[in-house]
Amino acid sequence: MRNLLRITIVLTVMGAGAVSWWLYNGKIPKSVHQDQHHSDVIAVIGEEKITPDDLQFEIDLALHETGATSATALRKDMLSSLLETEVLYAYAINDKRFHHDTTACKQKATDVIADNPSFFTDAARIERIKHKICKFDAVQTYGEQYVYADIAVSDQEMEEYFLNHYQHKIKEDMIVFRQIVLASEGEAKRARITVNKGNFGSYAREYSIAPEAENGGLVGALAQSDLPQVFHVLFSMRTGQISPILKSPYGFHIALLVKKITPDTVTVNDYSLEIEHQLVSEKRLKAHQQWLERAMHTIAFTTGGVHRNQDS
Repeated sequence: MRNLLRITIVLTVMGAGAVSWWLYNGKIPKSVHQDQHHSDVIAVIGEEKITPDDLQFEIDLALHETGATSATALRKDMLSSLLETEVLYAYAINDKRFHHDTTACKQKATDVIADNPSFFTDAARIERIKHKICKFDAVQTYGEQYVYADIAVSDQEMEEYFLNHYQHKIKEDMIVFRQIVLASEGEAKRARITVNKGNFGSYAREYSIAPEAENGGLVGALAQSDLPQVFHVLFSMRTGQISPILKSPYGFHIALLVKKITPDTVTVNDYSLEIEHQLVSEKRLKAHQQWLERAMHTIAFTTGGVHRNQDS
């Protein structure tokens, strides 16, 4: 199910935060986010009509990915996600600075279709996923180029966040470590022979299946109470030492101890990775909300049979 789940989740999360904005600003009457099989069109955004069939495709896709059997909890978020994507897409393609190369998204759609033959059983679904992935890609690309490109975090912001959220909480010894997580014991045994202090980060980036792989497997400062029992051995290791293979429900772990921290020596640098990630995420969310606000006042749309222009 390559790419499908990620696309579904990202769009749902992106849209879920906008549900209240759409509803409480009067842009979508409450009846619109209900199941309107009596209507041929739910909304018109720019030149794009959103139909009940479009919404049903989003719901079917989410049900396929999650294995859920009820669409009730999904309907509002799916509609919000669908409408938000459409309005941001319309805003992006109306910006004369923006050129969207569709080569990559078309290939991604081809891969998704090939990997999910049980879902894409008819031409309509195939065309919908092609459009969905390319619109999603355009929104992402535009955001990175023109909305989030200048987002940065200063040293002062990092220090203030550390003082307000971290320093007073640190009451026990902690460690910073890198980890490589592999799916099988055989892979882990081969990796344990191969890795050393010098190549550990690059090996993690290439082979680890854990989320922090892109950061060379670096895990933020954690106390013994934050970690499962199997990882407690790390607290008795020397800085720079590599652990034996550790098995958990997530796979087979190999860890490199980077640093030991005591409450009297902790600094902002010990949490720099996660603090920066948190601050960047907050700034990106704020920028995204401002972008949506601009788009909603720029793109003409119709909902519930009522036309609303840019100033409504």
